[in-house]
Amino acid sequence: MTFVWNVGGRCHDSPNPPRASWLDPIARELMLRRKAKTIVVAAPPSVIEQWKGELEDRFGLVFEILDRAYLTRMRRERGFGVNPWMTHSRFLVSHNLLIDPGYADPMRAWLGPLRPGSLLIVDEAHHAAPSTTSSAGCAAASATGTPTG
Repeated sequence: MTFVWNVGGRCHDSPNPPRASWLDPIARELMLRRKAKTIVVAAPPSVIEQWKGELEDRFGLVFEILDRAYLTRMRRERGFGVNPWMTHSRFLVSHNLLIDPGYADPMRAWLGPLRPGSLLIVDEAHHAAPSTTSSAGCAAASATGTPTG
């Protein structure tokens, strides 16, 4: 599994650039080389729609927003026991939902132990990391897949 937890090796925010602007060289290269088959973008709830729009408009990538409505729709279409993470290969998910075991546990089951070809992008990783200014703290929090904030 490949984790991208920051840009430029530090936990920080870039105040004005488009959210997906730095994703292009990373994800596109991994997808072209068939190294990334599944992609999950975890972001604050306030920017999920922005991510979806930019990924579709700039790169032609269709991402599903995994939220309560998506979960309900998948259960209605495919049965109550469906793992929603297994219904698509690219998802956008709120940091808040990854704290909830109801969403995080099925994601872990879907990814398995270090599933090859998986890319997890954590936008605004400092919100997901423990209180620290070091990139090592940011990396450790993101690599666990269990945001704490």
